[in-house]
Amino acid sequence: MNVAESTAQQAVSMLAPEISQVLSRVHIYAERRAAWLRYLQEESYRNESADNNQNSEQLGKTANNIDSATAGFYCDDPAHEARWQQDFCADVSRDIAVIDNQQQAQENGRLNQLVTLFGLDAPDCDLLQTCLALALEPNLDASLGFLQGYSSRNYITDYLIARLYGYGQHFPLNGESALLRWGLVQPFYPGPGEPRGWQIDQQILRWLLGFNDLHSSLLGVAQMKAAQAPLMNWPIDNTTTFFDQVLQTEAGGAVVEVVGYGGSGRRTFAACVSAKLGLPLLVVDCAAIEAGSFNNIYRWAQRQAFLDRCALAWLGIGADGASVLASSAVTAFPVQFVISDQTAISDQKNWHRVSLEKTDRQERETLWQRFIPELQTLPADQFAMLARRHVHIGDIESIARQGVSDYQSVNELVSRRQRDQLDGLAERVTCPFTRDDLIVNDAVASALHDFLFEARERDSFWQNSHAARLFPRGQGLVALFSGPPGTGKTMAAQIIAAELGLDLFRVDLASVVSKYVGETSQNLARIIRRAADMDIVLLFDEADALFSKRTEVKDAHDRFANTDTNYLLQAIESFPGIAVLATNKKGNLDPAFIRRLRFLLEFNAPEYSERLRLWRQLLGELAGEENAKQLDTGLKKLARQLNITGAQIKFSILSALFTARRLNMPLSLEHLVQGVDRELAKEGRRLSEQESTALLRK
Repeated sequence: MNVAESTAQQAVSMLAPEISQVLSRVHIYAERRAAWLRYLQEESYRNESADNNQNSEQLGKTANNIDSATAGFYCDDPAHEARWQQDFCADVSRDIAVIDNQQQAQENGRLNQLVTLFGLDAPDCDLLQTCLALALEPNLDASLGFLQGYSSRNYITDYLIARLYGYGQHFPLNGESALLRWGLVQPFYPGPGEPRGWQIDQQILRWLLGFNDLHSSLLGVAQMKAAQAPLMNWPIDNTTTFFDQVLQTEAGGAVVEVVGYGGSGRRTFAACVSAKLGLPLLVVDCAAIEAGSFNNIYRWAQRQAFLDRCALAWLGIGADGASVLASSAVTAFPVQFVISDQTAISDQKNWHRVSLEKTDRQERETLWQRFIPELQTLPADQFAMLARRHVHIGDIESIARQGVSDYQSVNELVSRRQRDQLDGLAERVTCPFTRDDLIVNDAVASALHDFLFEARERDSFWQNSHAARLFPRGQGLVALFSGPPGTGKTMAAQIIAAELGLDLFRVDLASVVSKYVGETSQNLARIIRRAADMDIVLLFDEADALFSKRTEVKDAHDRFANTDTNYLLQAIESFPGIAVLATNKKGNLDPAFIRRLRFLLEFNAPEYSERLRLWRQLLGELAGEENAKQLDTGLKKLARQLNITGAQIKFSILSALFTARRLNMPLSLEHLVQGVDRELAKEGRRLSEQESTALLRK
């Protein structure tokens, strides 16, 4: 025995007993076949020698040339070989029987598991074991040519398997073979005129050797999902019971469709159910599958599930993929999940649907504490603001992976995950203002305070089953801000968003209102549907353009316009979030719509005291407190004599500041008067000479 053979034997001896038995079995069959071929050679040589040594040169060729046109080759008949084996190979047959019994005794061995899992028959097993043996002992290829009668065919062919295991001239393998259907062995074609060859699939080879690899086609497409502590309201037990009942009564297994918004914990829910069934979970991301590859990915994923005994979850499978899942010729693993959005994709038998609702405030508090324990040290009001934000378990888990634990960073990441959902439909508005910046009358200030209080408390209030029953549709928080331009309506919406720690999105009416029948309602429905899953304040500026009065029906256009209005009224009433509708023309709004709103804030033009506060506060911040004090007498005149809005005051001061800078002079009352005159010119009126003189008179 040479060094290479010795090393090979040592490697084989280190394999699991069942693998060593495969090698021994293939060797025994190969030796029996080789003995028969040598016998034919000897018989052929004696017969030809007796015939005056004709063709002696050909008879003297090596055994590797037994494929030549000799009489001995044509005696290689399966029936003759079988009779010869009975007469001369009794010991070999006993050895084969012993090996077969030993293999069957390995009940928990991976080879027997493979046979059971995929329903392999005897021909499947013979081909599989031969391919496995060649993969483990590549030097076997030197004898394969001799065993087939062709020295160049040093690979496994159908003919080789047929003759090696006594199937006759042809190997009984067809396209319905489980071996081929599951891809446990792979065909290859050496070249023109040569028969196909066989080799074991590399993942199957490694799996038989004890390695649980992911199939190469699943890399980047599928990954394991670990189970975590489930949320309290998740129907884990009910779903587990469903699987148990189906698996006890049905052979085909079951599918649970988990619907919900992205980040709502759908994969975690599936992993929790799988864990309770004693299975890990493999999640396949269908969005990562290349076009036209789904059927192959489906087959490899199902095979992976059987090999590793893991449940499968299909993320974003779609209707086409669901039909494959329900009707594929490949047997599906009995525990499957389909993770989708709010649209059901199947109503087939043994499909169960689970809808994951949004987390409530108590659950969010627990999740934040679980994933980012440092948040428990935050001031109570900041932690409460985070708990009020309508985020899903997936969002919290993702934010935790960012390694942040301070309030500002966490809150910003929550907002950032939602901002792209209204791209092209609404504009994000910055919110730099505080309540001190908004100077309004006491009635508006009080109503704004009440609105903010309800915005903070609404989550816990609507958890009450009695409240939810009595108000099935009106759980959103919608306010109407009406009044002239520049009176603080938009600023109030910005303050609301800032105090709640939320983003403010202003709906772009140009992208919503359409001259075509039905398109306006469709556009608004799309905005409301997306915003419903976001934690934002939604601002509809110029709301009268959307929620106008219904008109008397005179033609088809009026009828469709009223249909649009009715739909919009119902949509905003059903909106579950926080929305502000601002209008300069309250009289144009539909009265039925106004009656459905609980907060109506009238932003009137400021009175004298409010105007004076605006002049003093804005000038003090823009020009400095010292300048404001020096000009206070003039500010009183401006506030008393000019009935203008807060926006006009702010822009008047801005114009005055730039005028003073241009002239390189200290800011004066004259500059402020010029600024006011410029603002009034926007409305088509100017300060008269008498008004200007009166304002500047000392």
